[in-house]
Amino acid sequence: MGQKSLIYAFVSRGTVVLAEYTEFSGNFNTIAFQCLQKLPSSNNKFTYNCDSHTFNFLVDNGFTYCVVADETAGRQVPIAFLERVKDDFVSKYGASDKAGANAAANSLNKEFG
Repeated sequence: MGQKSLIYAFVSRGTVVLAEYTEFSGNFNTIAFQCLQKLPSSNNKFTYNCDSHTFNFLVDNGFTYCVVADETAGRQVPIAFLERVKDDFVSKYGASDKAGANAAANSLNKEFG
């Protein structure tokens, strides 16, 4: 990620985080996971604001893509980032016969994180 505007990202199947990445320290991963547990399972985009950060979620076909961003990044950059992550993840892991459907928690960090 490198930029200060995008702070933390993860991909989950339901509430099981499969891969996550950050270059920063803070409690944003805990808050993002709490938000994840409350998200509806329907395909949609959601943004929550907390402590000058946005918690952006893209739910699609049982997978959730999340990025925590600085509020100054707006909404367009984080959502575009999530669309790109989704496309990359689906092409590599997304089909039911691929790793994404059966991966254990955090098991894709090395490959996809």
